[in-house]
Amino acid sequence: DESGIGGFEIYLDLNLNREFDAGEPETMTNGAGYYEFTTAMVDIVPGIYVVAEKPKPGWHQTFPGEADLGLHMVEVVSGSVFNDLDFGNYVKGSISGQKFSDPNGDGDISDGVPLEGWTIFLDDNDNGILDDDEESRQTDAGGFYLFSNMDPGDYIIAEVPQNDWVQTLPDVHLDSARREYRETLDSASAIFANFGNAPSIEIHGVKWHDMNVDGVRDPDEPGLANWTVYLDLNFNGELDFNEFNEPVEPTAVTRFDDPSTEDIDETGQYWFTDILPGNYVVGEVLQEGWRQTFPAPPFGTHLVSSDDEAIFDIDFGNVRTARITGVKWNDVDGDGVRQYYDNVPGMPQGDVGLPDWFIFLDLNNNGVWDGDVEPSTQTAADDPATVEDETGRYAFEDLLPGEYVIAEIPQANWVQSIPGAGVNDPHH
Repeated sequence: DESGIGGFEIYLDLNLNREFDAGEPETMTNGAGYYEFTTAMVDIVPGIYVVAEKPKPGWHQTFPGEADLGLHMVEVVSGSVFNDLDFGNYVKGSISGQKFSDPNGDGDISDGVPLEGWTIFLDDNDNGILDDDEESRQTDAGGFYLFSNMDPGDYIIAEVPQNDWVQTLPDVHLDSARREYRETLDSASAIFANFGNAPSIEIHGVKWHDMNVDGVRDPDEPGLANWTVYLDLNFNGELDFNEFNEPVEPTAVTRFDDPSTEDIDETGQYWFTDILPGNYVVGEVLQEGWRQTFPAPPFGTHLVSSDDEAIFDIDFGNVRTARITGVKWNDVDGDGVRQYYDNVPGMPQGDVGLPDWFIFLDLNNNGVWDGDVEPSTQTAADDPATVEDETGRYAFEDLLPGEYVIAEIPQANWVQSIPGAGVNDPHH
């Protein structure tokens, strides 16, 4: 894809002084960059010849290189023909652009204003930061920057971030996962690379142990450290991961207390900084053995919005869950005490468990099961894969702290012997 260049003067340096002297044979490259010296043009006799080009303003020679002194030296003998005594040249180019504000953070800088005093740099070592030996420019009052007199080649053009701003232009590059330009500068060409930034916002909150389950943080309720809070960018109600099990949405982990700040307990604090203005859903990753109390289920998330200011008090409350377990058994002698027998002839094997009985939480304490509005479970049958006998066992998991009435649904031809002395009495 590199074409020939016309209009270059090529000469034979007969006195080997590396410059053109009057009377030395010369010719001009045609539109395709081709030149030749023939016996019809020059009296070429056997000997040593140097073929060189005349310097041309604005052009820089690349071939032959400095090791060859920028020329071709050949020995001509009778019948010699030399092809490919070529010359390569280029014109330097430029890299320039403008730095704008992006008020609504959408990557469109047409509604922004120029930003002065921002550093744009050429990231030669591809590490994403400005190093001491890398070229940089400051944007002027019009937001402009310019790298002039640049050699052709591949360039990475990036900006140095500033506090309270988040970059919106260019897009994140797939090769580096950074917002930067990766461009090839050709001979006599120019690269235009604009940058956009929006004022950033912050989101702050606290994760706390809501011990009384009222959804309000009381002075004696502590913060909870090491919980993950995330921004649900696709509004699907969960933190998303890539194939490497890495989060693809912004996350923050609630803090432990900093012992160096004696008067402040940072436990449970979290924050997101340097995020674009806009609307966000803030959620938490629930941990096993806990229930969320604030924000209230079923969504359990915050919807927040800001154009230019930090957002505070985006808090989450959680409480440890409880577990209720028990066994339903056949009280053979009706004494309310479970007994075990060891292979006594004619006797059942103790007060054995009873499967397939329904146990429920009588939330309104009316003595009957009110259907799906009240939790229920069925007593288990034995699992032959285990050594233990699970027959009659039941469990209620993930319960909020509080008082519960546990009752059974009676079955025909059975009388409840425990708990209580009355018929079908519940546990409290």
